[in-house]
Amino acid sequence: CALRLIGLSGAAGRFYRLAGNEWKNAPNAVAQAVVRPRGRSSLYHLQMEARHWETYKANKKARLQAFVAETARSIDCLHRTQPVPHRLFARWNGEKPPIFDDARKCLAACLLVAVPPVK
Repeated sequence: CALRLIGLSGAAGRFYRLAGNEWKNAPNAVAQAVVRPRGRSSLYHLQMEARHWETYKANKKARLQAFVAETARSIDCLHRTQPVPHRLFARWNGEKPPIFDDARKCLAACLLVAVPPVK
């Protein structure tokens, strides 16, 4: 948080605590997320997605829940001024879905967290 960088650790801690409290609602948002079909590079993936859509959607939401849990642990570490154990922002380019749906919004909320550099 920028507040820590300018020496306002108390204020930064309050913001991280608030963020952590708000983040407790994130699993519910993932459960209600609308996941749309994605374009795939292989015919195999297209066929599997078409034939097993409900399984695909459940797996996608389970994966998003794992991101939510990682982000919750990272916010807690930031609140406690401990090193963040997960790569968040650095994974965005490799993970972001090509479609603008709720899954992408959730992933953006998880990964586009500003984490101070490790000293």
